[in-house]
Amino acid sequence: MIHALTVGLLLVDVQSSAQEFLTRYRAREHAIQTAVVQSTWNDSKDGKPSRRDRQTIYLDHLGRRRLILSSEQPGKNASWIPHESVPYEWDQLYDGELTASMTFDPRVDRMGLPPKDNKPSGYRAAQIFDGEKDIKHQRTPLGFADGIVTKLESALKNNQVIEVTSETDSQIAFRFPDDKDGQFWTFVVDKTSDWVPTTVAWVNHSGKALMRSEFEYARTATGFWYPKRVFHRVFGNKSEDSVPLRETQFEVTECRINEPEFDEDVFKIKLHPDTAIWDSRYDVNYRIGAENAFTSQLEALAKAALAAQQAAEKGLTGMRPSPRGGTGSRALILIGINLAVVVLIVAGLGYRRWKRA
Repeated sequence: MIHALTVGLLLVDVQSSAQEFLTRYRAREHAIQTAVVQSTWNDSKDGKPSRRDRQTIYLDHLGRRRLILSSEQPGKNASWIPHESVPYEWDQLYDGELTASMTFDPRVDRMGLPPKDNKPSGYRAAQIFDGEKDIKHQRTPLGFADGIVTKLESALKNNQVIEVTSETDSQIAFRFPDDKDGQFWTFVVDKTSDWVPTTVAWVNHSGKALMRSEFEYARTATGFWYPKRVFHRVFGNKSEDSVPLRETQFEVTECRINEPEFDEDVFKIKLHPDTAIWDSRYDVNYRIGAENAFTSQLEALAKAALAAQQAAEKGLTGMRPSPRGGTGSRALILIGINLAVVVLIVAGLGYRRWKRA
């Protein structure tokens, strides 16, 4: 009876410690009113560099997000060149209502094709979506430990056995089963630094790590703890002493949390001249004119392009659509779309999508 009571008290204590970690983790998330985080990322496969990213993320408590990414891959003579699978510059913005996924590839011409004169002008493209599209799923410094948090929340909800494998005044180590039989998640928490996770590992039944992440933290002037450096390694069946199958390292070069001078204009959609657009809301392609286009103009631009596209399908020629509701001469310049331009854009984007497939 006494033994059973002791075990019950220990289980309650473990559950409360796990809940303490989750509560503090979520509280840090909710404490963020605004954030600007810059970081560099280096990926390797079998010990060989495979990709290098430079990333800036903006976010606020309203759920708005912007992720700007430039990506490179190793070239000849130890140089770095734009990554083939990721445009040289990728800018994804969710303004609370729409997502604009914007890219710039400096290696090609304005139609996204190889330049004939070896003088690329660069290709700008954007896709417009209702709601948030994909940004939350991108890897970022502040969200890199979200995986273990989600796993632990699921374990608590499903009443899985959570163990404390060690504890001192400064840290506590947890272990709980994965969904896959015979595998476990382990993580260590630093109690002196607002209970941040310092090590996360996915291990097999014998304790061998299949994957391990190690975190180093820094603190902002306002007292916010953030991961300054992370080393993430995937071993699979290889030993931890060997070269990992895959490795990711990132370092935060700037982290500003809740600073009063945060510029909310970063959440305004601004499309550069000559940008090729696909607006998923209307399933229409068009190209921006000689001036920048902004959020408030996107609906009129898409409707005008759709009218031109429908006219082309009916066999009409020489149509130059104007925006509905009237937006002034500036918008008329932006929406100066004739049938020839529509046909060229559709053909060019179709060729580009076929080339990437």
